[in-house]
Amino acid sequence: MRNHRSFLSLSILMLSLLFMSACGGGGDEALKASGVVEVTQVKLASEIGGKVLEVFVQEGDAVEAGQELVLFDGELLAVQLAEAQAGLTVAQASYDQLAATSEIEILAAQQAIDDLYKHADVALAEAQQEVANAQDLVRDSERRVTNLIVGSRRTDIDTAHANVVLLEDQLEDALEDFEDYADKPETNLTRARYQLVLSNIQRTYDDAVRLLNNLEGNANDIDMALAEADLAFAQALLGVAKINHEELQESGGPDPDDLEVATARLAAAEAALPLALAQVEAAQAAVALLEVQQDKLVITAPSDAVILDRLAEPGEIVLPGSALLTMASLNEINITVYIPEDRYGQINLGDTAQLTVDSFPDEVFTATVTRIANQAEYTPRNVQTEEDRRTTVFGIELTVEDPDGKLKPGMPGDVVFGN
Repeated sequence: MRNHRSFLSLSILMLSLLFMSACGGGGDEALKASGVVEVTQVKLASEIGGKVLEVFVQEGDAVEAGQELVLFDGELLAVQLAEAQAGLTVAQASYDQLAATSEIEILAAQQAIDDLYKHADVALAEAQQEVANAQDLVRDSERRVTNLIVGSRRTDIDTAHANVVLLEDQLEDALEDFEDYADKPETNLTRARYQLVLSNIQRTYDDAVRLLNNLEGNANDIDMALAEADLAFAQALLGVAKINHEELQESGGPDPDDLEVATARLAAAEAALPLALAQVEAAQAAVALLEVQQDKLVITAPSDAVILDRLAEPGEIVLPGSALLTMASLNEINITVYIPEDRYGQINLGDTAQLTVDSFPDEVFTATVTRIANQAEYTPRNVQTEEDRRTTVFGIELTVEDPDGKLKPGMPGDVVFGN
């Protein structure tokens, strides 16, 4: 809205001067002046613009505060609002779904990272075991070669042979114990215990047989070549196992690429729910904005007033901020009069005066001085004589009491200051 006041024309100023002259300019006479009744004018505009559907008032109509004045076409806004509400429904459903699964996904992503570190520890342990196995293989191969070259002591061979016999007997006993439970489920604790005993004795028996074979080896070219090849192969395995173990030790954890992927998954899982919530809030804001715009499709009177100008008609397309109606607010009625410079000092803010108008000659309205101009509003070019100085005037604005709403904009009136 844009407020402005209508100002007196030069002719009204001259009428005021003529009235004051007719009433006398002496300092002892009552101070009188003329003016025109003014009201605060309001340019009523639309915040949203669009197609005008209806204008409910005509020029000259009196309206009350809150009365509907102009209606805009809301078809397009209704479609946009329905679309925004659908978007809000989708965003809310997506958020609800994520809220139900977000914690699970975050835990799974964190577990994946933990598993990478655990697997790295397992891989390091396995690499250490491979090094140990390769070292055992190298030792056995070296012993085989040595035995083929220098031969074995009889006592060592006898001891190894006796050990094989004893272990073979233990292996047969362990096999018989296990066979009674071989058909049982793998989860059977007794079966698992006998299978573990059997595996340990089998491995010990195999080692004893291998040792005995090494001790009993005969030094021929073929056996020597095979033994040396086995030794070379065992040494190569040991070298590879050590390299693998050293690389795992230097890395200090899981594979960087795998860890990056798992970390990114965790970050995405943690950000998903806040992002979905932001989308819901954005959709809610879009719906709220369109609802506010819908409320502005109807333009209502801000106060009791009279319609002065009807500036828009049904079917017109108006831009936001375009004036639709000009209203005159009846809540505050003013009149501005002009007094000569030699009577200026007799007027003070808050002074009361009497106003009469031609339309109601027998009624007197009370007016109160609310503004006194601090500089002349009409001054001849050269002010030299005392007579000329009396034509210098100052504007005095008064607020008029009109509880019955009789005064209208543009009515000429006469103001008498003092009792």
